[in-house]
Amino acid sequence: LASYTNADIHSLAASALLALALLNVWRQPQRSALRWLGLAIGLVLVAKYNYFILLPATPLLLLALGRRDHWPLRRMASALVQVALVAGLFSGGWYLRNLILYDDLLGQGFALRLMHRYAEPRDPLPITWSNLWLLVQLNFHGQTFESLLGRFDYMTLRMPGLAYRAAEVVLGAAGLSGLIVLLLRRDNAAVRWLTALGTLICASLALHVYNSMVNDFQPQGRYLFPVLVPCALYSGWLASRHPALLRALTLVALLMLGLLLVAHLTLSGAYPNFAPVVGYLRNMGMT
Repeated sequence: LASYTNADIHSLAASALLALALLNVWRQPQRSALRWLGLAIGLVLVAKYNYFILLPATPLLLLALGRRDHWPLRRMASALVQVALVAGLFSGGWYLRNLILYDDLLGQGFALRLMHRYAEPRDPLPITWSNLWLLVQLNFHGQTFESLLGRFDYMTLRMPGLAYRAAEVVLGAAGLSGLIVLLLRRDNAAVRWLTALGTLICASLALHVYNSMVNDFQPQGRYLFPVLVPCALYSGWLASRHPALLRALTLVALLMLGLLLVAHLTLSGAYPNFAPVVGYLRNMGMT
Protein backbone atom coordinates (compact mmCIF):
# COMPACT_ATOMS: atom_id res chain seq x y z
CA LEU A 1 0.00 0.00 0.00
CA ALA A 2 2.70 2.48 0.98
CA SER A 3 4.75 1.66 -2.11
CA TYR A 4 1.94 2.67 -4.47
CA THR A 5 3.03 6.29 -4.10
CA ASN A 6 6.30 5.57 -5.92
CA ALA A 7 7.56 3.32 -8.69
CA ASP A 8 7.91 0.11 -6.65
CA ILE A 9 4.51 -1.45 -7.29
CA HIS A 10 4.67 -0.69 -11.01
CA SER A 11 8.17 -2.12 -11.26
CA LEU A 12 7.00 -5.26 -9.45
CA ALA A 13 4.18 -5.61 -12.00
CA ALA A 14 6.74 -5.27 -14.81
CA SER A 15 8.82 -8.08 -13.28
CA ALA A 16 5.71 -10.29 -13.18
CA LEU A 17 5.05 -9.58 -16.86
CA LEU A 18 8.67 -10.44 -17.66
CA ALA A 19 8.29 -13.78 -15.86
CA LEU A 20 5.09 -14.57 -17.79
CA ALA A 21 6.75 -13.62 -21.09
CA LEU A 22 9.74 -15.85 -20.34
CA LEU A 23 7.45 -18.78 -19.53
CA ASN A 24 5.48 -18.16 -22.74
CA VAL A 25 8.65 -18.22 -24.85
CA TRP A 26 9.81 -21.41 -23.12
CA ARG A 27 6.51 -23.15 -23.94
CA GLN A 28 5.95 -21.68 -27.42
CA PRO A 29 9.12 -20.16 -28.93
CA GLN A 30 7.35 -18.28 -31.72
CA ARG A 31 7.92 -14.80 -33.13
CA SER A 32 4.89 -13.35 -31.38
CA ALA A 33 6.14 -14.70 -28.04
CA LEU A 34 9.56 -13.14 -28.67
CA ARG A 35 7.94 -9.77 -29.37
CA TRP A 36 5.95 -9.93 -26.14
CA LEU A 37 9.18 -10.78 -24.34
CA GLY A 38 10.80 -7.70 -25.88
CA LEU A 39 7.92 -5.53 -24.64
CA ALA A 40 8.24 -6.99 -21.15
CA ILE A 41 11.98 -6.26 -21.13
CA GLY A 42 11.22 -2.74 -22.31
CA LEU A 43 8.95 -2.28 -19.30
CA VAL A 44 11.67 -3.51 -16.94
CA LEU A 45 14.15 -1.13 -18.57
CA VAL A 46 11.97 1.82 -17.52
CA ALA A 47 11.37 0.36 -14.05
CA LYS A 48 13.56 0.97 -11.01
CA TYR A 49 17.19 0.16 -11.67
CA ASN A 50 17.44 -2.58 -9.03
CA TYR A 51 15.14 -4.67 -11.27
CA PHE A 52 17.88 -4.82 -13.90
CA ILE A 53 19.27 -7.89 -12.12
CA LEU A 54 16.38 -9.82 -13.74
CA LEU A 55 17.51 -9.02 -17.29
CA PRO A 56 20.21 -11.75 -17.58
CA ALA A 57 17.39 -14.31 -17.34
CA THR A 58 16.48 -13.61 -20.99
CA PRO A 59 19.75 -14.58 -22.74
CA LEU A 60 20.14 -17.52 -20.35
CA LEU A 61 16.64 -18.76 -21.21
CA LEU A 62 17.23 -18.36 -24.95
CA LEU A 63 20.50 -20.28 -24.67
CA ALA A 64 18.74 -23.06 -22.77
CA LEU A 65 15.92 -23.03 -25.33
CA GLY A 66 18.37 -23.29 -28.20
CA ARG A 67 20.07 -26.22 -26.52
CA ARG A 68 16.74 -27.96 -25.85
CA ASP A 69 15.37 -27.51 -29.38
CA HIS A 70 18.75 -27.77 -31.13
CA TRP A 71 18.61 -24.28 -32.60
CA PRO A 72 21.41 -23.29 -34.98
CA LEU A 73 23.52 -20.33 -33.91
CA ARG A 74 21.89 -18.10 -36.56
CA ARG A 75 18.38 -18.68 -35.19
CA MET A 76 19.52 -18.01 -31.62
CA ALA A 77 21.17 -14.76 -32.68
CA SER A 78 18.03 -13.78 -34.60
CA ALA A 79 15.88 -14.35 -31.50
CA LEU A 80 18.19 -12.20 -29.36
CA VAL A 81 18.16 -9.41 -31.96
CA GLN A 82 14.35 -9.47 -32.21
CA VAL A 83 13.94 -9.19 -28.46
CA ALA A 84 16.55 -6.44 -28.18
CA LEU A 85 15.00 -4.39 -31.03
CA VAL A 86 11.50 -4.47 -29.54
CA ALA A 87 12.83 -3.64 -26.06
CA GLY A 88 14.93 -0.79 -27.48
CA LEU A 89 12.04 0.68 -29.47
CA PHE A 90 9.83 0.57 -26.38
CA SER A 91 12.22 2.05 -23.82
CA GLY A 92 14.87 3.82 -25.87
CA GLY A 93 12.96 7.11 -25.85
CA TRP A 94 13.31 7.32 -22.08
CA TYR A 95 17.10 7.10 -22.19
CA LEU A 96 17.26 9.55 -25.11
CA ARG A 97 15.22 11.97 -22.99
CA ASN A 98 17.70 11.59 -20.12
CA LEU A 99 20.60 12.38 -22.43
CA ILE A 100 18.90 15.46 -23.84
CA LEU A 101 17.68 16.88 -20.52
CA TYR A 102 20.39 15.81 -18.08
CA ASP A 103 23.41 14.72 -20.17
CA ASP A 104 23.10 11.47 -18.23
CA LEU A 105 21.89 8.21 -19.78
CA LEU A 106 20.32 6.91 -16.54
CA GLY A 107 19.35 10.25 -15.04
CA GLN A 108 20.93 9.31 -11.73
CA GLY A 109 22.91 12.53 -11.52
CA PHE A 110 19.72 14.56 -11.65
CA ALA A 111 18.10 12.37 -8.99
CA LEU A 112 21.07 12.79 -6.64
CA ARG A 113 21.14 16.57 -7.14
CA LEU A 114 17.43 16.71 -6.34
CA MET A 115 17.96 14.68 -3.16
CA HIS A 116 20.72 17.05 -2.06
CA ARG A 117 18.23 19.92 -2.03
CA TYR A 118 16.47 18.32 0.93
CA ALA A 119 19.39 16.83 2.82
CA GLU A 120 23.11 17.38 3.07
CA PRO A 121 25.03 14.77 1.08
CA ARG A 122 27.14 12.45 3.17
CA ASP A 123 30.43 10.86 2.32
CA PRO A 124 30.17 7.29 1.00
CA LEU A 125 30.82 4.67 3.64
CA PRO A 126 33.73 2.42 2.60
CA ILE A 127 32.71 -1.21 2.16
CA THR A 128 34.81 -2.91 4.82
CA TRP A 129 34.17 -5.71 7.29
CA SER A 130 34.00 -3.21 10.15
CA ASN A 131 31.38 -1.13 8.36
CA LEU A 132 29.36 -4.23 7.48
CA TRP A 133 29.44 -5.15 11.16
CA LEU A 134 28.18 -1.62 11.88
CA LEU A 135 25.13 -2.36 9.73
CA VAL A 136 24.50 -5.46 11.81
CA GLN A 137 24.72 -3.41 15.01
CA LEU A 138 22.23 -0.91 13.55
CA ASN A 139 19.85 -3.84 12.94
CA PHE A 140 19.92 -3.19 9.21
CA HIS A 141 18.81 -6.75 8.46
CA GLY A 142 15.97 -6.67 10.99
CA GLN A 143 14.63 -3.36 9.74
CA THR A 144 14.81 -4.57 6.14
CA PHE A 145 12.87 -7.74 6.99
CA GLU A 146 10.19 -5.83 8.88
CA SER A 147 9.90 -3.30 6.07
CA LEU A 148 9.55 -6.09 3.52
CA LEU A 149 6.52 -7.38 5.42
CA GLY A 150 5.12 -3.97 6.33
CA ARG A 151 6.59 -0.98 8.09
CA PHE A 152 4.89 2.29 7.32
CA ASP A 153 5.16 6.07 7.43
CA TYR A 154 8.87 7.00 7.57
CA MET A 155 9.74 3.51 8.87
CA THR A 156 8.32 4.59 12.24
CA LEU A 157 4.93 2.84 12.19
CA ARG A 158 5.38 -0.86 12.97
CA MET A 159 2.91 -3.68 13.19
CA PRO A 160 2.85 -5.49 16.56
CA GLY A 161 6.10 -7.35 17.18
CA LEU A 162 4.23 -10.67 17.30
CA ALA A 163 3.37 -10.31 13.60
CA TYR A 164 7.04 -10.17 12.59
CA ARG A 165 7.98 -13.03 14.93
CA ALA A 166 5.16 -15.18 13.51
CA ALA A 167 6.42 -14.43 9.99
CA GLU A 168 9.95 -15.49 10.95
CA VAL A 169 8.66 -18.81 12.32
CA VAL A 170 6.30 -19.62 9.44
CA LEU A 171 8.66 -18.58 6.63
CA GLY A 172 11.58 -20.32 8.30
CA ALA A 173 9.59 -23.53 8.78
CA ALA A 174 8.35 -23.46 5.17
CA GLY A 175 11.88 -22.95 3.84
CA LEU A 176 13.29 -25.69 6.05
CA SER A 177 10.57 -28.16 5.03
CA GLY A 178 11.28 -27.45 1.36
CA LEU A 179 14.99 -28.01 1.86
CA ILE A 180 14.39 -31.29 3.69
CA VAL A 181 12.14 -32.53 0.88
CA LEU A 182 14.79 -31.68 -1.72
CA LEU A 183 17.46 -33.55 0.19
CA LEU A 184 15.32 -36.61 0.89
CA ARG A 185 13.96 -36.86 -2.66
CA ARG A 186 17.35 -36.03 -4.20
CA ASP A 187 15.75 -33.62 -6.67
CA ASN A 188 18.90 -32.37 -8.39
CA ALA A 189 17.03 -30.17 -10.86
CA ALA A 190 15.24 -28.37 -8.03
CA VAL A 191 18.53 -27.96 -6.16
CA ARG A 192 20.12 -26.35 -9.23
CA TRP A 193 17.22 -23.89 -9.59
CA LEU A 194 17.39 -23.20 -5.86
CA THR A 195 21.07 -22.35 -6.26
CA ALA A 196 20.20 -19.94 -9.08
CA LEU A 197 17.45 -18.37 -6.96
CA GLY A 198 19.81 -18.06 -4.00
CA THR A 199 22.36 -16.33 -6.25
CA LEU A 200 19.70 -13.84 -7.37
CA ILE A 201 18.66 -13.14 -3.77
CA CYS A 202 22.29 -12.61 -2.74
CA ALA A 203 22.80 -10.22 -5.67
CA SER A 204 19.71 -8.24 -4.68
CA LEU A 205 20.89 -8.07 -1.06
CA ALA A 206 24.35 -6.97 -2.16
CA LEU A 207 22.87 -4.13 -4.24
CA HIS A 208 20.71 -3.12 -1.29
CA VAL A 209 23.67 -2.99 1.10
CA TYR A 210 25.86 -1.19 -1.45
CA ASN A 211 23.24 1.49 -2.08
CA SER A 212 22.76 2.06 1.63
CA MET A 213 26.47 2.38 2.30
CA VAL A 214 27.46 4.43 -0.72
CA ASN A 215 24.37 6.51 -1.63
CA ASP A 216 21.66 6.67 1.00
CA PHE A 217 21.08 4.62 4.18
CA GLN A 218 17.65 3.08 3.62
CA PRO A 219 16.99 -0.30 5.27
CA GLN A 220 13.75 -0.69 3.31
CA GLY A 221 12.38 -4.01 2.16
CA ARG A 222 11.11 -2.58 -1.13
CA TYR A 223 14.64 -2.87 -2.49
CA LEU A 224 14.19 -6.65 -2.34
CA PHE A 225 10.96 -6.62 -4.36
CA PRO A 226 12.76 -7.86 -7.52
CA VAL A 227 13.14 -11.33 -5.97
CA LEU A 228 9.45 -11.72 -5.01
CA VAL A 229 8.23 -12.99 -8.38
CA PRO A 230 11.13 -15.47 -8.85
CA CYS A 231 10.52 -16.78 -5.32
CA ALA A 232 6.81 -17.23 -6.03
CA LEU A 233 7.50 -19.02 -9.33
CA TYR A 234 10.03 -21.37 -7.75
CA SER A 235 7.73 -22.14 -4.82
CA GLY A 236 4.81 -22.99 -7.11
CA TRP A 237 6.98 -25.09 -9.42
CA LEU A 238 8.49 -26.96 -6.47
CA ALA A 239 5.06 -27.68 -4.97
CA SER A 240 3.91 -29.06 -8.34
CA ARG A 241 6.82 -31.53 -8.22
CA HIS A 242 6.35 -32.36 -4.53
CA PRO A 243 2.66 -31.96 -3.51
CA ALA A 244 3.56 -32.51 0.15
CA LEU A 245 4.85 -28.92 0.17
CA LEU A 246 1.39 -27.55 -0.63
CA ARG A 247 0.61 -27.52 3.10
CA ALA A 248 3.62 -25.30 3.76
CA LEU A 249 2.62 -22.92 0.96
CA THR A 250 -0.94 -22.81 2.27
CA LEU A 251 0.41 -21.81 5.67
CA VAL A 252 2.47 -19.05 4.04
CA ALA A 253 -0.62 -17.80 2.17
CA LEU A 254 -2.60 -17.71 5.44
CA LEU A 255 0.27 -15.82 7.06
CA MET A 256 0.17 -13.18 4.31
CA LEU A 257 -3.59 -12.77 4.67
CA GLY A 258 -3.14 -12.35 8.41
CA LEU A 259 -0.39 -9.77 7.90
CA LEU A 260 -2.66 -7.87 5.49
CA LEU A 261 -5.38 -7.65 8.15
CA VAL A 262 -2.89 -6.63 10.85
CA ALA A 263 -1.50 -3.96 8.51
CA HIS A 264 -5.01 -2.57 7.98
CA LEU A 265 -5.61 -2.52 11.72
CA THR A 266 -2.27 -0.82 12.34
CA LEU A 267 -2.86 1.83 9.70
CA SER A 268 -6.45 2.48 10.77
CA GLY A 269 -5.26 2.94 14.35
CA ALA A 270 -2.77 5.60 13.26
CA TYR A 271 -4.96 7.13 10.54
CA PRO A 272 -8.67 6.50 11.26
CA ASN A 273 -9.80 7.35 7.71
CA PHE A 274 -7.13 5.34 5.94
CA ALA A 275 -8.44 1.77 5.80
CA PRO A 276 -12.02 1.49 4.49
CA VAL A 277 -12.03 -2.30 4.95
CA VAL A 278 -11.42 -1.98 8.68
CA GLY A 279 -13.95 0.84 8.90
CA TYR A 280 -16.54 -1.39 7.24
CA LEU A 281 -15.80 -4.24 9.66
CA ARG A 282 -16.10 -1.89 12.60
CA ASN A 283 -19.46 -0.63 11.36
CA MET A 284 -20.62 -4.25 11.12
CA GLY A 285 -19.51 -4.84 14.71
CA MET A 286 -16.88 -7.38 13.69
CA THR A 287 -13.83 -5.70 15.27
